[in-house]
Amino acid sequence: MKRAEKNNTFFGLALKHSSMINKDYRNDLKNMIALSGVVAFFFLLVLLHLVSSIRLSNVRYEMSHLEKEKKKLQLEVQSLRFQVATVSRMDRVDSLFREKYGYLPVQLSNHIATIKLPREPAAGETK
Repeated sequence: MKRAEKNNTFFGLALKHSSMINKDYRNDLKNMIALSGVVAFFFLLVLLHLVSSIRLSNVRYEMSHLEKEKKKLQLEVQSLRFQVATVSRMDRVDSLFREKYGYLPVQLSNHIATIKLPREPAAGETK
């Protein structure tokens, strides 16, 4: 009987000990879940910061590319304005007109021509 009492006391202690382990295990599990939630939150926060930094750098790159394109287009517009000014000079227009249509150049002279025009009839007069 003594042996049976020992087994009972041994198993009794083991059961008591296992219930204490279960309580500790549950507390540890709760703590681990809370800690993993905090770690996941900080991980997501760092990931969000990383993604926003990447997007910001892409936007800055695109802005610099568009600014370069803007400068290039401004130079092209300036060049085209110069070409328009060159092509639309009067001596150039005059020479092209002569070449294309075969007209003689118009020369200015110091002579003043006067022409006597017929008189206009008054309001009440008829021809």
